[in-house]
Amino acid sequence: MQLCLLCNQPFTDEVDLKTIFLPVSYVAKIICVNCYKKFKKITHPACINCNSYKNKLNQEQLCNDCLAWKVRYNGDLAFNRSIYQYNDAFHDLMVAYKRYGHYVLFNVLTELIKNQLPLADRYIPIPSSPEHLQQRGYDTIISIYEPLCNLSPVLIKKAGGEAQGEKNKNERLATDNLFSLKANVKLSGQIVLLDDIYTTGRTIYHAWEIIKKAFPDCNVSSFTIAR
Repeated sequence: MQLCLLCNQPFTDEVDLKTIFLPVSYVAKIICVNCYKKFKKITHPACINCNSYKNKLNQEQLCNDCLAWKVRYNGDLAFNRSIYQYNDAFHDLMVAYKRYGHYVLFNVLTELIKNQLPLADRYIPIPSSPEHLQQRGYDTIISIYEPLCNLSPVLIKKAGGEAQGEKNKNERLATDNLFSLKANVKLSGQIVLLDDIYTTGRTIYHAWEIIKKAFPDCNVSSFTIAR
């Protein structure tokens, strides 16, 4: 019997015989079945480039957001894969984790995406701003992904930018690029940017733009937990 990290209710982790005899160590669940069911995976039809499931799709199965990015970047698109819908359950989880500083909830986000990362040569986390690092005392993205893969934290985010979550869509799209690369960075091959939520894509495209300018031969895509 253990307590669910989300609802704080006791639950029993159900373990079947197949799990018991697997040649790997068993890791106990940290949220109950009822809480887990509140997180809904993205279903099709969805945009083939960013996994948007709310926007209308054109004949190429691209959403309006991706069509706008395609125009802005002269036909180029940053491919993104997301797993979950940004619903009320996910919103509440992120508010508790990021706004109220419940650090332990990174375990829930890690569990939700366990074994679902795409293969890559480098996994680059989207960095927190200096203000948020000082306020929270932890990097929200690195904390989620560090248990899952080897990270290459080569991006720097300048101080002074407002949180994207506090802006509307037009304000997000008008945001200046606050990212830069650390000195003496060398990148090649398949690069996957890691973030928590894909909303308009502005943050991802800023990071994608910085890396593509410095290393045009890299194949840069992104992975986010929710869309």
